[in-house]
Amino acid sequence: MQIKNKTLNTILPIYKDISLLNKMLAVLGWDQNVNLPAKAAQGRADQIAYLTQLLTEKWLDPVMQKTIQSLKESSTDSVEEKAIIRNLQYASQYYYKVPKNIIIKKSKVTSEAFMAWQNARSENDFPLFQPYLEQILELNKQISEHLGYDKNPYDAHLHLHEPGLTAAFCAETFGALRPKLTDLLTRIQASPTYKLARKKKFSNDTYPQGYQKQLSEYVLHLMQYDFQAGRMDISAHPFTTTMDQYDVRITTRYDEYDFRECYTSAVHEGGHALYEQGINPEYEYTPLEGGVSMGIHESQSRFYENMVGRSPPFLKYLMTHFQKYFPKSSIASVDDLVLYLNEVNPGLIRTKADEVTYNLHIILRFEIENDLLNNKIKVKDLPEIWNAHMNTYLGVEPETNRDGVLQDVHWSYGEFGYFPTYSLGNLYSAQIAATLRKDIDIDSQLQTGDLTPIHSWLKERIYTHGSLYWPDELITRVSGEKLNPEHFIRYLKEKYTKLYHLA
Repeated sequence: MQIKNKTLNTILPIYKDISLLNKMLAVLGWDQNVNLPAKAAQGRADQIAYLTQLLTEKWLDPVMQKTIQSLKESSTDSVEEKAIIRNLQYASQYYYKVPKNIIIKKSKVTSEAFMAWQNARSENDFPLFQPYLEQILELNKQISEHLGYDKNPYDAHLHLHEPGLTAAFCAETFGALRPKLTDLLTRIQASPTYKLARKKKFSNDTYPQGYQKQLSEYVLHLMQYDFQAGRMDISAHPFTTTMDQYDVRITTRYDEYDFRECYTSAVHEGGHALYEQGINPEYEYTPLEGGVSMGIHESQSRFYENMVGRSPPFLKYLMTHFQKYFPKSSIASVDDLVLYLNEVNPGLIRTKADEVTYNLHIILRFEIENDLLNNKIKVKDLPEIWNAHMNTYLGVEPETNRDGVLQDVHWSYGEFGYFPTYSLGNLYSAQIAATLRKDIDIDSQLQTGDLTPIHSWLKERIYTHGSLYWPDELITRVSGEKLNPEHFIRYLKEKYTKLYHLA
């Protein structure tokens, strides 16, 4: 990529250093999640804090800071140069407004908190994690004040994950979404097919980990995930991390009594990885590298997890391979496999949630984060609050904190504002899929296992652009309209009306 703007050319070498430091932090983070010995937690926290200090100092370089603050998008006619300026100004605000000592402290505390969360989850002991979460919450409150916001301190954190996202938008969108989801859920639960599906018991089956891995890797190959530029490992909470465009790693986890845990996680993370592997190589080490937002990123993971991995046409194709790996499974037909992977059942665990109830899990987390940052609730009361919300929204209540407030890793990372992007991803994915169907007969491709045309379409429309277009511009360029939740509601109603034979 040729940059003609002389001012940009003075700071892009500094940005390359920032990019390299971020990739080094990604390596440490991946190792922390996958390999780190328990006693190494403190040492890793110190290492991450040190690299974060170097990263912050790069952003605060006098030449870098002065130049970014002087840049204006109107100073160039190039679309790419305008986007670079916009992205530099967006990313730099965190480092220019939040004091360096707070940034470094948060990196150290969250590194320690991750190990504390793992222990607390393993021991089912929320108090082990509570003091770390209290520190993280206090730091995030301070960050909100330094970043600034109009009406709600939560907005400062939402904006970091999805440019322009606000708590008011989330509350309005989720408020409109929730009754439609609960109505569909009620109709499904009243159907004869739902009652029949509930009678089918597959919990006595066992699925050896090695075969789960082979089946998941087979599907990842179909998706065009490049194993020469990535790998799949095991972690307590599945994730994707980018060390380099040619080193995009994913993780999954296993349950020997339920292959869905590994399968859906692998396909979900594979969707993230395809986005990163498909970005224009010329954008490497520039502010155009990486996915543009977490909402767009989640649109790709949720698309592959649900609209590919759980779709009846693809499962019809996959059935032969499933039976090859698991010949003793009591899942004996395509219909069994389809219902098993699309089982609608209000449950405790977000990552295991079906498409109909998934967003209710997100609404719960959104409301808790909003209340925490607005001083309406306290960390010490979270287990009780969590359980009450689960009962209200999903009609179930966890017996343990492991299956409740401790189930997600995000708060240990300090990632307040991430959860709502999962729901945005669902909405984006349905809108993207509706457009994709106009150009490609998706069902025919899925039924033959040929995912290449789908991957090529997504790469051309989304992946290759990296962070060139802001989310609202990208979804408009792809679909011809701004984000429209009705695509998602229509998709759910059509799919589950057919699956559960609703009137």
